[in-house]
Amino acid sequence: MWWRVICLTLLGLFGLTACGTSPLRGAAPGVLTGGIVYHGGPSSAAPSNTHYEPGTVEVRHQGRLVTTQQVSEGNPYRLSLAPGDYDLYVHLGDLTCHRLVRVQSASTTTADLSCSIK
Repeated sequence: MWWRVICLTLLGLFGLTACGTSPLRGAAPGVLTGGIVYHGGPSSAAPSNTHYEPGTVEVRHQGRLVTTQQVSEGNPYRLSLAPGDYDLYVHLGDLTCHRLVRVQSASTTTADLSCSIK
């Protein structure tokens, strides 16, 4: 009988340790917001960082897809994510825009995806 108690205790400790290794578990989520911004191109007008372009924002953590969100012209994306480091991507034909962001627990992170166009 005592060996069952020891085994269950060891399994419980191992299970808690395994679950605790992920930096994303247990903390309050944070909010990630921003938009897709183009700069460059043939226009001679000054760039406007307040105008958001349409597209699909892809969020990855350690190479794995976490979520995507499609945004329409003029609108930002807004995501609730567990704390951690994320790669943001937007694909514009042959062009891929990328940004690394850090989401902190119970706070809002603003991160525009700035895409250089020709």
